[in-house]
Amino acid sequence: MKVTKIEKSKKKNYFVIILDNNERIEVLEDVIIDLNLLSNKDIDIKQLISKKDYYDIYNKVLGYINYRMRSQNEIEKYIIKYTNDSNIKNNIINKLVSNNYINDDEYVKRYINDKINLSKDGPLKIKRDLLNLNIDLNIIDKYISNIDLKQIEERLGNLVNKYIKTHNKYSLYELKRKTISYFINLGYDKDLILSIIDNIKVEVDNRNIQKEYDKLYKKYKDKYKDNFEYQIKMRLYQKGYSNEEIEKIRK
Repeated sequence: MKVTKIEKSKKKNYFVIILDNNERIEVLEDVIIDLNLLSNKDIDIKQLISKKDYYDIYNKVLGYINYRMRSQNEIEKYIIKYTNDSNIKNNIINKLVSNNYINDDEYVKRYINDKINLSKDGPLKIKRDLLNLNIDLNIIDKYISNIDLKQIEERLGNLVNKYIKTHNKYSLYELKRKTISYFINLGYDKDLILSIIDNIKVEVDNRNIQKEYDKLYKKYKDKYKDNFEYQIKMRLYQKGYSNEEIEKIRK
């Protein structure tokens, strides 16, 4: 195939290559430079298409990582959306690595810093999420181990206090259980959670148990008559209320 003409496209940084069979192929300027088409008019059409695909996808990837930093795994998945050609994918990855556009060490450092400062996530969840991105475990552990544990403890203490204050409608037992479960799911160490709970004064809103008691009283006072108090206590136990909490509202 011969190139008979090269015209500027309406798209920025793109040109239209016109071949001797009148076929028109729109390519990035990089393709023309790479294949030296301004002086070399003979072209292998397969090579032209391959270069076109390479630079089109590479340009898309640059836009993708310009939005925010990406891990190598994220970029590989993004490339696969546009091509199954392993040569194109590998060439793009290699070029990005050599230009420092892909740097999983830097990615992990920034990821951890953002999660610590901008989310409620704890170290264990951060590590799980990074592993799900197929980042090397050695890289993850290197930076996870640098997290300031004192900062994590202070942060968790504030979060636990806030959580307890906004969820005090439950029994003391149920409130503690829910608090532990919630922060374990957020990636905090269970022993650290228990230590913080043990060192703060956990208070529940007694109006809730009073409502439960009054509701059960109306329901069972005629049904069970002589032992309705026992029936009420059993059902309050089932809801997680302790004997101490029950006795307080009965007085």
